[in-house]
Amino acid sequence: MQANPIGFPEIAAYSSLMDASMRPWEVAAIRRVDDIALAARARKTGRGGKGGKIEDREPDALVSKADGAGVSSLMQGLAAKARKK
Repeated sequence: MQANPIGFPEIAAYSSLMDASMRPWEVAAIRRVDDIALAARARKTGRGGKGGKIEDREPDALVSKADGAGVSSLMQGLAAKARKK
């Protein structure tokens, strides 16, 4: 079975289920650690396409990091949930 990257929808779902607001740096840290783990697994199993480098992997995010408005909207949604408490 192939491991899949943790996407923004999964992070948002976790945050919602655990009733925890996440800061942008926390989301970035989760994504970075996941990228490193996937790259290490790809190297170990030999399933990395272009050597399993993080930079070579296609992003799975529904909100592109280049879409500043989309990322901002995602973060504002998480922050709004925290303010409702």
